[in-house]
Amino acid sequence: MGITPPLGQNFNLTILPKLFKKFPALNTKTIEIGTIEAKKAFKDYQLDLFVGNIIHLPNTECEQIYTDKQVLVLSKNSHLYHPHKKEIQVSPQELQQLNHENFIVVDSQQGYQEIVDNYFYEMGISFYPKIHVRDSITALKLAGKGLGNMSTCLEAVQNTC
Repeated sequence: MGITPPLGQNFNLTILPKLFKKFPALNTKTIEIGTIEAKKAFKDYQLDLFVGNIIHLPNTECEQIYTDKQVLVLSKNSHLYHPHKKEIQVSPQELQQLNHENFIVVDSQQGYQEIVDNYFYEMGISFYPKIHVRDSITALKLAGKGLGNMSTCLEAVQNTC
């Protein structure tokens, strides 16, 4: 079973119990793999199950088993950062303040990053991918040190911070 890296850290705590509840006879070995790599692994018959973004391939079936809220983690240098607030609601107009701010990009999340990039592009926001890292936990820690903003799932933030 492959799991997308943004979920890897939280997989055992959140998704695996849901899978075992739905499929009690499941016996599995898990590996962290990005969506693009998972698509290739399915084609090469090296992967039977993938937990992550939907993959459209012939003879594959997709089923939603879990949905997580996506959040924007702001560095203390962001125009939208509020030092005494853990969460803020941001309007599309306020998001414009992120224009040209530094972002931390997780390279192993190419499919996810493409979704994030497209979202900001549609909002008219361009940002600078200042730092590239391999995993979302490192990205979260760097954002916490003020080195850039990043996007991830709420579960990752709750289980890391």
